[in-house]
Amino acid sequence: MIPSCLMRALNWVQVALLTVPFMAGCASSFDSKSGGDNTISTAQSLALSQPVTDRVSNRTHDNVDWKSFTFDDQNGRVHVDVYWDNPKVQATISVYDQMAQKITSLTHQVGQQRDRIANLPVREGRYFVVIRCIGHESVYTLEVLDSAGGNGSGGSSAPPPI
Repeated sequence: MIPSCLMRALNWVQVALLTVPFMAGCASSFDSKSGGDNTISTAQSLALSQPVTDRVSNRTHDNVDWKSFTFDDQNGRVHVDVYWDNPKVQATISVYDQMAQKITSLTHQVGQQRDRIANLPVREGRYFVVIRCIGHESVYTLEVLDSAGGNGSGGSSAPPPI
């Protein structure tokens, strides 16, 4: 006969053995289908004034997209525009500098078709735009514009080498 305290201990071990793999699976699934652009080191390069289309989805575990652009002038300003196919998406848009310091962030207003970070001061260097999906899903189009107009003199006409 097994003492009751040993039986309780065995039951806890069984629960732990069943729970740990389940929890590990949940932790790794948050961005498990990212498409390869879910970290700063795998950011997809884009050129100023050249729209890029991608998708974020909480349902399919593609929650984070990193994009990068290069600004070539000493000082300037850019607009960061994001157009959503599904305005019900719950998302944030953040911009980081070349030192991986967050410059600004905005939360998408559910129901809006477009989000804009306007007149963001920049200087020569590489910048990162991060789209984070918190709920729902949407295809989006991201465009970074030199606020001086058109391609301007500040933007790189080609994606920077990695």
